[in-house]
This record gives sequence, C-alpha cells and structure tokens, in this order.
Amino acid sequence: MIPNIIGEKYHMQSIMITIKYLIALPVILFSIALGQVTFQTLTITSDAGSAQAILSIDLDKDGDLDIVTLGGLFLAWYENDGSENFTTHEIPTIDLNGTLDLKIADINNDDELDLIIAASNQNLIIWYENDGSENFIPHEINTQYSWCDIDVGYIDSDNNIDIVAVANSDGYLYWFENDGAENFTPHYISLIAYGYAVDLKDINNDGAVDILTASSSDNSIRWFRNDGNQNFLPILIADDALMARDVFAVDLDEDGNMDILTGQRTDGLIRWFKK
Repeated sequence: MIPNIIGEKYHMQSIMITIKYLIALPVILFSIALGQVTFQTLTITSDAGSAQAILSIDLDKDGDLDIVTLGGLFLAWYENDGSENFTTHEIPTIDLNGTLDLKIADINNDDELDLIIAASNQNLIIWYENDGSENFIPHEINTQYSWCDIDVGYIDSDNNIDIVAVANSDGYLYWFENDGAENFTPHYISLIAYGYAVDLKDINNDGAVDILTASSSDNSIRWFRNDGNQNFLPILIADDALMARDVFAVDLDEDGNMDILTGQRTDGLIRWFKK
C-alpha cells in the first residue's frame, strides 16, 4: 500500500523553509555550522516550459524519487533510473496558464499516484488518473472560478481524498467532496479577498482537518476551523501579512502544537506564528 497523500509534500515544505532561511540568514546558519554550505548544480532539463510547480515522489514505485513539473503547455514527469539519470515523460495536456498549482495523491484508491492541478486562467481544477503504467487520463473537476491554489486531504474522514481550492480574482474558497467514485461535490466555504494559498492541517488537534488561507488583497491569514461536520468557522490570525502569498502549518518547534508559517510578497517577510 502507498500513502494516499504524498509525505514528500511536507518534506518539501521543510526544504523550502530551509532554503528561505539560507537566503535570509546566511551568517547565522554558517556560524552555527562552523563551515560553508555549498550546493552542486545539476541540470535535469532545460525544457520544462514556464515551470511554476515541482514535486518529487516515487511515482513509478521502483524505490527511487522521480520529479513532476507543471508549467504552461508543459506537464511532465522525470523518471529516475536509480542513479539520478532522469528520462522525460511528457503528459499531454491543454494550455494551462496563469497561476498554477500541482498536488499528487491517490484520488481513486487504486494504489497509484494521480496528479491534481489548478489553473487560474482556465478556471480549472483537473485530475490526471494514473493507469498504473504512468499513463495519465484527464478528468475535469470544476471549471467555475479562477482556481489558483489547492490542497488535498481527508476533509470528511471517509478515506476518500477531497480537495480544497481558493480562487484569486473571484475570491471563493470551496472544498470538493469525493464520493469514492471520483465524483466531486462542491461545497462553498467563504469569500476570500484575492485568496492566494490554502493548506489543510488539523490545527487544534481535534481529529478534524482544518483549512488555512492567505489573502494578498486584505493581507490576511485565516484559520477555518472544522467542527467535525465540515462546518468551517473563520478565525483571523493576522491582518498585516502584506500581500500574503503562501501559508502552511507545521510543528516547527516540535512541542506538539501546530505553528503557522507565512510568506509576504511586499516586504519579503517570512513569519512564524507560534502556537
């Protein structure tokens, strides 16, 4: 059995935090390490389109990490042969542009990893079904609003992967309920002023998956608390996150409580809201 939601997602988030702090705090990090941190640059491809999203996971279940990228006309996965030689496999797709997001999860519980994509200019949420041989079949989920960010998880605790999505110019926050046969019912949650990011986590450790949002228009970070019956109570965490572009929850100090990390476009701040 493979996990329904990629564990690498959370590992990637920790990597991104590390990179941001390497950029922001080099003197502190280097003084702690008492040495210089260096990275070797290796080119995997020079033809990934206008790549906006990249994830790493063992897509073909052969024991090594592959790479999936999304950008413009180009959706592809890069097969790792076990020696970090990567073979490009392009996945046929429509013209996806605007703000794009990519997630990987087992949508139909067949032990194969599928791809889930949001594309704001096409008002599109779409999932690509992995047939077990890494051939991907597209299935539209919604074409109603300018969806720019998505996350996946067990929102209603029925062991079927659901989707939460935020639309930037339209400002809608919805979750899409998977009935187990990959029919997705949309559920309106709230209006978000130019919502830019969502994250699914159990913030208050009550066993129900909550939603975090970042809004770049009203500079807000909000927690939508799930009461266990998929009723979501909005709680304002911050209203001064200038053009907030990203948010996610992680127990950063490992004290058993979820903390919140945000990124702000206007002033370049990375903020930690400690619980």
